[in-house]
Amino acid sequence: MQFLQVCIIQRSMFTASDAIYCAKFVELCHKMQASNFSTLIYFDRIFSDVSHIVTNCTDNEASRYGRFLCETLKGISRWHKDKNSVREGMWEISRFCTHHKR
Repeated sequence: MQFLQVCIIQRSMFTASDAIYCAKFVELCHKMQASNFSTLIYFDRIFSDVSHIVTNCTDNEASRYGRFLCETLKGISRWHKDKNSVREGMWEISRFCTHHKR
């Protein structure tokens, strides 16, 4: 997922504002059902690669990346709290697929 490595992770470490922007941008990609973007794979990559990413950062970059993760978790928390949005079709959106049928 080059998009994540080149655009999201790197930019999320520039400034605190960029960290928040990146989290909101990914949320928007999900809402707009951007093609070739899997929300499930995105979350898997973001949270499974934390130790690899943070070990190569300065203290300030790690702090900003932490802010990005916090904003991402706030979005997940909103989905968790609003069970109706899940029941009304959120899980049917292809962004939660791990692969796309051709």
